[in-house]
Amino acid sequence: MSALAAEVVPEVRAVNLTPEDTCPAALFGASLPKGKDAIRTQLVQLSPWAQACDMRADFHAYRGALLLSAGWPQDAAISLEKALLLNPELPGAQLDFAQALAQQGQGTPARELVRQVAERSDIQPDLKHWLQDGLVQGASLQTLAATANAIPDRGWNWSSLMQSSMGHESNLASATHTTSLTLYLASGPVEVPLADSERPKAGAAVKMLVATQGLRKLGDGELRLNLALQGRRAEGATLANNQLAEGFAAYAHPLGPGVLQGAWGAHSFSQPGVYSYKDQVFSLKYEPSWRFGDCKSSIAHSLTAQRYLSAPSLDGTYQQLRLEAGCGPAEKTGIDASTETIWGLTTGRDTPSNTNRPGGNKHRVEAYARHERNMVLPLSNRQGRLTAWYRYSVSQDERVFSGLLGIDPTRTHRQDGGLGYWLPIRQAWSAGVDVESTSQKSTNTLLNIKNLTTYVGLRWALN
Repeated sequence: MSALAAEVVPEVRAVNLTPEDTCPAALFGASLPKGKDAIRTQLVQLSPWAQACDMRADFHAYRGALLLSAGWPQDAAISLEKALLLNPELPGAQLDFAQALAQQGQGTPARELVRQVAERSDIQPDLKHWLQDGLVQGASLQTLAATANAIPDRGWNWSSLMQSSMGHESNLASATHTTSLTLYLASGPVEVPLADSERPKAGAAVKMLVATQGLRKLGDGELRLNLALQGRRAEGATLANNQLAEGFAAYAHPLGPGVLQGAWGAHSFSQPGVYSYKDQVFSLKYEPSWRFGDCKSSIAHSLTAQRYLSAPSLDGTYQQLRLEAGCGPAEKTGIDASTETIWGLTTGRDTPSNTNRPGGNKHRVEAYARHERNMVLPLSNRQGRLTAWYRYSVSQDERVFSGLLGIDPTRTHRQDGGLGYWLPIRQAWSAGVDVESTSQKSTNTLLNIKNLTTYVGLRWALN
């Protein structure tokens, strides 16, 4: 029975059954247990039967409803998708699948599933009437409507986040780690030591972040807006202060077996009196509805108009192609059920606005990975969210940046990685720590940079 429509009744337990028995329907009954603890217990009881019941659509539908009620929409979507592959005519599983997609931010395919169910002739008249008229009945359906702007269209649905962090950085101004610079003059190479004022400075800093996101239905698609402001102030190092502002607008619409999204965004970054940069980004992304194993994929192309206000000769246009896959385990329960890993590969070309730009055209290849999972804090029963990420990139200039720095075009390797752990402490509030490391090496020694940051802070989120 659908988690959206089921009446909550006492837990259904399997008695005197073993994994060697034929998959029994009594194991997964028609009703959901009461309470999250009972739901998780039922999920553990179902685990040994995964292989024996692998070809039972009702088994996967019931397991998906349990995962959805337990608060694990990604794993619920995987089980529900299996159920619908085995038996596409399960309206309850379709509605649960729609809710699971909606809770992951995939409002457009969620609404499409709901619309398909509403057009069926074999569903209960009351449910059909609710789906068609948008009358919300039941908490789970309210969640679906609020999360995905499904039915009815209630205008904008906003979520917001504020975060304040204090920490320490080993290189506040991203200064070069090079102690001296070799200049190639007509008379020969000359080594010039850099002043101490140009060396990395470590110190304390404070960060503030405010972000908001809005979603609403627009026609058959979904409109999304994102706004974010971030600032950093460093103790005793005015030149290390910086501000970041960004805005993003996107529209996603069903197209073929998937969703096409067009987006426009703008960014602004500045260090007062030192550096100022702005850009505008235009992108198209297509995300097919099919999956490869436990992974979904997307392909995107973007164009970025870059403006370096403090050095206009560096202006250019960056075109990028990105392939990405998001993967999660299909048969996990407990703390592993909310695990997700995102992999990506990008390649791009930066074409200068001024043909005399130092370095000329620039080529870049980047690979990245991000892993998230729920994890119980040691010596505690409290569960927080662990995030680990890593990025590696290589960039190559086509021409020499400056004859004074040598005869070889600049080639730069950069590695970034980080760990974060955020623990809920009360409703809407979390406390956490973020650690990030940056290492950049280049044939242009001025671009050799290292930095290690550690921040602890509080986060407030409202959905």
